[in-house]
Amino acid sequence: FGTVTGLEELKAEIQGLASSLTSDQTLQAASMLGREVLVPSATGVLAEDSDINGAVELPNSVANLRIGIYDQAGQLIRSMDLGVQPAGLADFSWDGLATDGEAALPGKYIIRAEAINGGANEQHEVLVASEVKSVTLPGDASGMALELAGLGQVDFSAIRQIR
Repeated sequence: FGTVTGLEELKAEIQGLASSLTSDQTLQAASMLGREVLVPSATGVLAEDSDINGAVELPNSVANLRIGIYDQAGQLIRSMDLGVQPAGLADFSWDGLATDGEAALPGKYIIRAEAINGGANEQHEVLVASEVKSVTLPGDASGMALELAGLGQVDFSAIRQIR
């Protein structure tokens, strides 16, 4: 009987700890409202009189990093050469201007990152910056989610950087 009572007490303590961790995570997420976060996304949203900001996560240094901005039809709108980049996050910003200098229409754009490494082209993951609009708390066993401006709902664990 002593063992059963001890297990029940341990179970209650673990449930209390889990509840406490959920509360801490909720407070942390609530403090992110209105802040900008970096999340993996191949799509960026260009708003009126705005930029698309982001970064590329590089596992090693590269000889030349190129960011390509494409419309939804797959047409290249702008190419930006960022040159030699060390390993880590390489930030980029697109001002919304096309190659010809004309302003691109507001909307969603595809972002691709290519780098030359050892003479070969490599594709790299793009992280897009977006503002946290709301936090969704889990009602079941699923994790917490954030609603990001223009990108929709993403899992809390997908955040790579808070800005």
